[in-house]
Amino acid sequence: MPFSEFSGVNQFQDVAVEHGPAEAGERAARDMRERFSRACGLNHIPLISGGTAIDTFPSARWMETDGDYSSITINRAAAFDLVVAGSEVVAQSLREVAEIALLRTGRPVLLAPMATGRALNETALIAWKNSPQCWHAVSAAIPFLQRAHGVEIVSVGHEDQNIGFAHKDLIDYLSCHGVTATSSMIGGSDRSVGETLLAEAGTRNAGLLVMGAYSHSRIRDFLIGGVTKHVLANAAATAVLMAH
Repeated sequence: MPFSEFSGVNQFQDVAVEHGPAEAGERAARDMRERFSRACGLNHIPLISGGTAIDTFPSARWMETDGDYSSITINRAAAFDLVVAGSEVVAQSLREVAEIALLRTGRPVLLAPMATGRALNETALIAWKNSPQCWHAVSAAIPFLQRAHGVEIVSVGHEDQNIGFAHKDLIDYLSCHGVTATSSMIGGSDRSVGETLLAEAGTRNAGLLVMGAYSHSRIRDFLIGGVTKHVLANAAATAVLMAH
């Protein structure tokens, strides 16, 4: 990523009631700029101004623009290696950003957990299904997997020979990138696959869940539900990296 962008959504409605939308917007922007600056300072990330060449990595830049949050973010998403969005439980518009960015731009999306807890470099859990979407997600997650304390591959359902071969292929692929991984199967239960994956992430203290997004058609997922839809709506404690 050449640099990071940061914004806040729907966090200042109480201010808007008291002071009016214009003043509330200015105060919100000022507060978010200060928080962004503090976060960069704490993590020793230099801030660069607009128009300045990007020659330091990592670095960050604060940008402000007017317009619809989702449309602006989605239109710019293709210019970045990774789209970072908050969990849907915090802001519905961020779920829209994640969904459309995944499908329209092909860029991976990282759902940032809103609850404090496990660090991103703790155990990484790869939810594996032998699909192009899962391979895309794993490829995008390599920089995170290389920094994880451990990497575990899981598949939900009944174990079969094809799944075993797929796990071995994935383990070999990760090994080529310096990542050591173990694999296991999670037996079927009364819970949905999405519920099972989030529960496993919690049980294993995973700091990151890696998974393919919309392996089925989006229409099918909308009509009968799907793993992607469930995770987008309920991932609040674990970071989730998705790719389509």
